[in-house]
Amino acid sequence: MTEVPEYLSYVFHEPTTLSSEEKGYPRKALPSTMPVKLFAHTNETESKQVMALLEDAEIDYELMEVLEHDHRFMPHLHLSIQHGDDLILKRMKRRHLYRDVINLVNEARRRRPEITFGADIISGFPTETSQAHRNTLKLIKEANINFVHAFPFSPREGTPAAKMKMLTSEIINKRAKEIRDLGHKNKIKYSQEDEPIQPHSNFEEIEKKNLK
Repeated sequence: MTEVPEYLSYVFHEPTTLSSEEKGYPRKALPSTMPVKLFAHTNETESKQVMALLEDAEIDYELMEVLEHDHRFMPHLHLSIQHGDDLILKRMKRRHLYRDVINLVNEARRRRPEITFGADIISGFPTETSQAHRNTLKLIKEANINFVHAFPFSPREGTPAAKMKMLTSEIINKRAKEIRDLGHKNKIKYSQEDEPIQPHSNFEEIEKKNLK
């Protein structure tokens, strides 16, 4: 039996997001899928409102098995995609590319057809071209991300990006709005399906609460 961290031994009576940063674990301490897989080893039977936040959009087949067979988990993954352009993703030091995101969502939908996706997206990263921005919009459409959280880029002191030439605030905010507008369209389209797949009655509130 895998040794389960103490924080995963609790019964989650409230909606909960599991990520590698839960309960003080540093971001790099665990693979982004590890808390979910560790939770799968617990004997909790009442936990039916747990969803996963993945730092890297890469297929993890052990996670896919958990997602398919352990229905204590909500049919929802929140992905830290950040961008849809491969060059920008490399400059962001992300470990996934555009095609990795598509492969992940396709595999997850194959395993659990009712699954939905949320994603964090940053607009206006330094050196982002018009084409790079269009690649982000294309990715959101192709992956059919249901819940998009768009954030305008802001430099963080001490990071390589802070030393790069910034785009104008006008361009950054305009692109962030385009991303939000597309995300809103996807959400409306999802809500208007004949039988929309709703992981939980107050699903959007759950996601908002766990992203604070």
